[in-house]
Amino acid sequence: MIESRTESSSADAPRPTRSRRAARSHSRWIAAIFALLASFAPFPTSAAPSDARVSEHVRAERARLYALAFDNWVAQTVRLQDVAQRLKIAGRDVCAPDVSPVLGAVGVRLDDVPDVLKPLAVERFGEGKGRHVIAVFADTPADRAGLEIGDTLIAVDESRERDRLRVEIDRSGAHSTLEMEVVPGCADPIELIDLEEVNAYADGRSISVTTALMRTFSDDAMLAQIVGHELGHHIYGHNRFQRGLFRSRRREALADYVGVYLAAIAGYPIATDTEKLLELQQDIQYFGARNDHPTTASRDLALRKTLEEIRQKQARGEPILLVSP
Repeated sequence: MIESRTESSSADAPRPTRSRRAARSHSRWIAAIFALLASFAPFPTSAAPSDARVSEHVRAERARLYALAFDNWVAQTVRLQDVAQRLKIAGRDVCAPDVSPVLGAVGVRLDDVPDVLKPLAVERFGEGKGRHVIAVFADTPADRAGLEIGDTLIAVDESRERDRLRVEIDRSGAHSTLEMEVVPGCADPIELIDLEEVNAYADGRSISVTTALMRTFSDDAMLAQIVGHELGHHIYGHNRFQRGLFRSRRREALADYVGVYLAAIAGYPIATDTEKLLELQQDIQYFGARNDHPTTASRDLALRKTLEEIRQKQARGEPILLVSP
């Protein structure tokens, strides 16, 4: 896991580098924006009496900040789900029989939106229930079936045929049904959580990735390895609450291996900058402070070995298949 839950003293943590100090400064700036937004009254859909003393340009700036924060949240959600859906398809053989259809679209419920942005989400999506489509990926079942951004997913019926499903949608107030092919993938929910903590973790039910981690890793190939690592915990039934030093280290090493392979199978370039990943672990006091994970040096060597193993298979034209090491 990529975890920051630790009881060690901060004195054990390595001295942050300039790049990490800059990333922390950026994270604090974003956190300040959200704190500022939270201090405002709910985003007004119409001028309220209490706004009478607020100048027009202040209200306009407040609206701009809300819109900027909302657009950023949507962009992060779409990016994570693009990576997640590719990984789910890549891992479907080892996830079986725990699979479900991967539509190739991103739909969000109002409950998924951070509280400070919910009023703006209602303004943009309406108050209707269902999942509001904010992205449709090219050449996917959703794209081929004609699903569009702005549609609302009302229901998905998988009971008709094993290779087809029906999706009920609301489009501008009109209900219709689309038929989509079934592309199976790992059934694990992968969600974005609004948290200023560089972290990702699997709890046995779902996989969570923080907004701070998304900003830290702008490279999708590295993000795919991280999410793939957490998916590996689910694939192999790892429980992070199980005890046992040797068992825990072995689980983490296996999840590293799975994450690299899933990213490669999903078509991401082989990332060689493992130092970026290792820097993350150090930045959140991952090594030294937690002895239930592999040491920095051993993990670095194992990651490089896995990357080279895949690179040689690609050079020989061999298929990249995930097998237990």
